[in-house]
Amino acid sequence: MISWVAVEDALHAWVVAGSGLPASKVVWSQQSVARASVPFVSLRIANLSRQGHDWLEVVDAPSPEAGAEIVHRSRGPRQLTLSLQAFAGAATGSLAAIAILEGIIAAANLPSRRDALNDAGVGVASFTPVLSLDGIVSTVLFEPRATIDVLCHVTSEVAEFGTYISTVEAETFTVDL
Repeated sequence: MISWVAVEDALHAWVVAGSGLPASKVVWSQQSVARASVPFVSLRIANLSRQGHDWLEVVDAPSPEAGAEIVHRSRGPRQLTLSLQAFAGAATGSLAAIAILEGIIAAANLPSRRDALNDAGVGVASFTPVLSLDGIVSTVLFEPRATIDVLCHVTSEVAEFGTYISTVEAETFTVDL
């Protein structure tokens, strides 16, 4: 299983650091809460897919007990798409939606951000181009917006305990021909 809390926390911390916005202005979308005031960035895990085949590893249990001497670990790579949308109150300057997203992209390679993402098991692979999606709010208010998708790699792992075969009873028999 993917450590979702660690992954989400690391992604959120990266976006906060890169956007320059307070943590309260970097929000996960699809929540039952009031919309944040601009500027803000919304995060959403848009999809998750298995890459290749999972593999099974069998190792000795660290603290073996009767019936649980070994651990079966099923592991496999996953690819997720993180969709970011920046909502800005200004169409230009450092708080423009495109500028906010560019700061997030740039921060991904900083050692502190990269290390924190790696510690959570997240590898940032690529970015789509930043796309301006300006919109109208309440039929009269122009709202600068921009979006980007970030391709990330994570690993899924599940485990269960098992046992060695300790005894085998074999019976011999003869066949008359």
